[in-house]
Amino acid sequence: IGDRNVTTVPWPLAPQSKPRSLSKTFCRTFSTLSLSGIAASRFAILNAISSVVWAALFCTVGYVFGLGAERIVGQALARHERLLIALAIGLVVAILGWVASHFFAKKELRKGS
Repeated sequence: IGDRNVTTVPWPLAPQSKPRSLSKTFCRTFSTLSLSGIAASRFAILNAISSVVWAALFCTVGYVFGLGAERIVGQALARHERLLIALAIGLVVAILGWVASHFFAKKELRKGS
């Protein structure tokens, strides 16, 4: 602290002065593999194990919270079924109207050119 020069590492999501290219990001990600001193085969095995653990964890959490959400939403759907059907029909009509208006606007633009 005090007079020491402290080098700060920017947060990964902080705005950069210029955007990074995909190839630089890809090379940077996999170049750390060789710098860490871990063998590629060991990395692949550990990566596979961690992927399975991650997927199992998120599927379990999603399943548990999904059961609770199904109870709540299921009761709401039973009481408000007609309202939800009317909203769905209104949404479809609005989307069809938007698509038709853009179609006719482009047609008029081509006609005028």
